[in-house]
Amino acid sequence: MPFHERRPSWIAEDAALGSADTLRRARRLRHRLRHDPARLHACLRNLCSKSATPAAATRALAPRLAAPFLQADPIVVSAFTDQVTQALDGYVLRYSNRLALLASAAKLGISRFEANLIIATVQYRHNTPPPPPTTGSFWLMLIAFVITVQAAIVLAVWRLFGV
Repeated sequence: MPFHERRPSWIAEDAALGSADTLRRARRLRHRLRHDPARLHACLRNLCSKSATPAAATRALAPRLAAPFLQADPIVVSAFTDQVTQALDGYVLRYSNRLALLASAAKLGISRFEANLIIATVQYRHNTPPPPPTTGSFWLMLIAFVITVQAAIVLAVWRLFGV
């Protein structure tokens, strides 16, 4: 029998484990097998596969319009995405705008976690490089370059002709 098919005796064979019972068993496994990561991984994988209900697996694999990880209505998510896009100032989202967006998401029925995921996704998609500095550093660098070139020319003429 392959290693991954062997089941330790302390894991129950019933498929309907409660979540608290599953957590308790996982903690016990982590403690007992803390020095054997390969067996720990196999046992935890086995425990998770037994504790997952078919409905949860179907819900996790069901394709969604907006994004596979969101529980909110795709139309509401699309409207919130538009709000986030409008709230962006270039590529930056100001903190006050973020707070207003989170309040708006709560009114739309989107959880705070999902709202933050949507905001992060929109920011990632609108990620543009920061604008170049608008200070006078360009002119300062240009003047320094011209002075350096002129000094090199004067030095070369002085060395060649010994003036």
